[in-house]
Amino acid sequence: MSEDKLTWTHLDICQFKGTSMVSRLIRCFNWGPYSHTALRVPETGAVYEAWSGGVQKVPSISTNHTKGTVVDVWKIALWSEQAMVWLDWMDKQIGKKYDYMGIMGFVFRRDWDATNKFFCSELVVTGNLMSAKRVAGSVLIVNDMTPPHKVYPAMVTYSPNLVYSHQEVTE
Repeated sequence: MSEDKLTWTHLDICQFKGTSMVSRLIRCFNWGPYSHTALRVPETGAVYEAWSGGVQKVPSISTNHTKGTVVDVWKIALWSEQAMVWLDWMDKQIGKKYDYMGIMGFVFRRDWDATNKFFCSELVVTGNLMSAKRVAGSVLIVNDMTPPHKVYPAMVTYSPNLVYSHQEVTE
């Protein structure tokens, strides 16, 4: 294994405190302050997120979000190889559809998991689990009984492998 794969790095887990009606409903059903989760590459600012248009890679946290939205930034430390595997997996998800039925599963307390569709926290957690299995790395959700499609935005921050970093505001 090359030396660069054995170095530590980190990725940003961005937790949005949206203010729209939809964001307020999401926060109501997920018992927390967050309405959206995204993964950011600190070196470039690029953001991976499942948004209403599907899975996207956008240049910044401000791209799809209302100006003035508060974003809490959490860090996950991981091996560089895991970060590469995670980001490669995320790149392969770009263009996949948004999982509206998965979101409705929270409202109606149903297990509506759609294959190859994602909502925000489901995308981030699935990518993390896929990379951790391949590289034996850091995981967000340590309870194997919680599938990614049942992870709501606020639940992501319960991870013992995340460290709160700082707060930003979209432009």
